[in-house]
Amino acid sequence: MKKWYIFYILIAVLFFNFALWSNNKAKYPCKKGTEIYYENGVIKECVLLEDTKIDAYPCKANEKIFFFENAKIKQITLYEDYKILGYPCKSGKIVEFMGNHIKLFTPSENIKVFGYPCKKENPIEFYDNGNINYFTLSNNCKIENYPCKINSNVKLFKNGKLENCTLSEDYIIRGNPCKANEEISLYNNGMLAKYVLAKDIKIYNYLCKADTTVSYFWDGKLREITLAKSQKVNGIEFPADTKFTFGLSGDIESCKLTTNTVIRGRKYNMGYIEFDSDFNVKFYYTEEQYKKMSRK
Repeated sequence: MKKWYIFYILIAVLFFNFALWSNNKAKYPCKKGTEIYYENGVIKECVLLEDTKIDAYPCKANEKIFFFENAKIKQITLYEDYKILGYPCKSGKIVEFMGNHIKLFTPSENIKVFGYPCKKENPIEFYDNGNINYFTLSNNCKIENYPCKINSNVKLFKNGKLENCTLSEDYIIRGNPCKANEEISLYNNGMLAKYVLAKDIKIYNYLCKADTTVSYFWDGKLREITLAKSQKVNGIEFPADTKFTFGLSGDIESCKLTTNTVIRGRKYNMGYIEFDSDFNVKFYYTEEQYKKMSRK
């Protein structure tokens, strides 16, 4: 009896998969030779032969359509403007789904999503938890009190915290004068990752130059600075515009020289220097050598 029971279950499963495959295959007008199927017979993707409404969505001809293994739509391109889950989606643009959420769409008009003013005709992307990931601002907007600029791209972390945006005005963040019209980046813990200085300022005894990038590690230690003027660093005089890179230990790992410089009695032309833990020159590369290395 048990063997017959198992046999009937197998037959039922095979029948269901065949029915699903047959229905799936007949349901969509795909261009011949473009269909790809999952192992269970459900269609994975194809190129549509004509404009077609699938699950009420207006799907565009000559574009790929993708499905999940359970036959639900994964990605389409719209042939007309259409509202999906309340969002006005633009014709000719891709819409991606994940479960019961939209993963990606392009709005046909300026809209607010979770209170953020999002610009039309620019993609909006979501995380798998439904939180917004990426969008373009249609107005100046304060995000966690950071003044973010109209028409700039904004990226948020999965927990909703700001990851980066372009500032609409000069703004002081934890004592750091950040320049307007430049991007700021933050870590998930709220610490500054990168910004452009609005003016010369002393950071950890280094006079850093306006209009250059300052970056930090996640724990607040310096990662990158550029000197505003000639300055002694670890007993050695470095010229203005020298760019230093630091390691996690806090030691200087390398620098970029913009003029000829004497270090420990030896003259170095413009180029790149790597230091050891005792601040002795470990490697020196001319600009041409460094460029060749970067291209490899």
